[in-house]
Amino acid sequence: MLRRLCLFLALCLCLPLVACAPKEEGYIPYNYDLSEYIRLGDYRTLSVKKSDVTPTEKELEEQTEADFVLLTRLTDRAVKLGDKVNLNYLASFEGTQYDDDTEAGFFLTLGENALGIPGFDEGLVGATPGDSIALDLAFPSDYEKNPDYAGKDVSFVVTVNYIYSPLPALNDEMVKTFTTYKTVAEYEEGIFKTLTEVKTIEAVWNQLLDATTVLQYPEKEYENYYTEYLDGYTSLAQNYGMTLSELIKESGSTMDEFYREADETTKSYIKEDLVVYAIARQENLTLSEEEYKQAVQDYFLSSAYDYYVSAELMEQTLGKEILSQQFLSNKVLDFILEHATVTEN
Repeated sequence: MLRRLCLFLALCLCLPLVACAPKEEGYIPYNYDLSEYIRLGDYRTLSVKKSDVTPTEKELEEQTEADFVLLTRLTDRAVKLGDKVNLNYLASFEGTQYDDDTEAGFFLTLGENALGIPGFDEGLVGATPGDSIALDLAFPSDYEKNPDYAGKDVSFVVTVNYIYSPLPALNDEMVKTFTTYKTVAEYEEGIFKTLTEVKTIEAVWNQLLDATTVLQYPEKEYENYYTEYLDGYTSLAQNYGMTLSELIKESGSTMDEFYREADETTKSYIKEDLVVYAIARQENLTLSEEEYKQAVQDYFLSSAYDYYVSAELMEQTLGKEILSQQFLSNKVLDFILEHATVTEN
């Protein structure tokens, strides 16, 4: 359920006319006896070890850098060799254009020649973040990453987003400026608690999934999820002027592997759905209209305001069915966590 919303949101941002198409009007998912489809694990006696849900130093550092990401982005000087730079590019090769397909950009340390194309790194030296640089280059004659490209011409338009700089030591003023906390101590305590809760949720949820058996997959939901998955990637391929098979080949996979992944992903979505709805019915957990409206506002403010100008547009794009499923899953998770225990060993 949680993974499904993340992928659905990503597809909606890229493919609003296809991936976010509404389901069959009047259709209510899982509106039938679920005992024929699932055998639930015991969700009232789940337990996790404290050591398994305690954040590591690396996880705390990654969260801190994410919270203070603006302090790691330099935009006021020119790029030089040795800089770790965030980039996006559009490449033209044999009459076809490709972009790097990374909304957040990707990192290169200039001078390391990570792309393996002579002149790429050096051609960006002197650019200022925000600049777009045109580079007419060629793959080397011994290009091992893809021998079919060896020696052929390729053109790039590279956008330099920013230069990465390590995060400076935190102080109270920085904490007050970039977070809702007032001091470094409060901030560190807060993210430790939050990450612990996140890891506990993941551990308990995965434990429950492992203990649950799907007896059979409902045909209607399987068809909906599987079709949505294929339609999303088909439209993505069309956006690049490619067929689905061409896109899959370009990604280094085969169509058989793609179809297996579509099947496995669809089944994982359905299993999560079945767990949520089965527990919700057994425990009489429902989502009132008032709870739904409040959850829409809360979700927009906490997670979606970077993508949508309003909660109303978010709801219209994602659809009430998808959001209601997610909010119901949150209630089920809360119920599971209330009954779970964290042990010392």
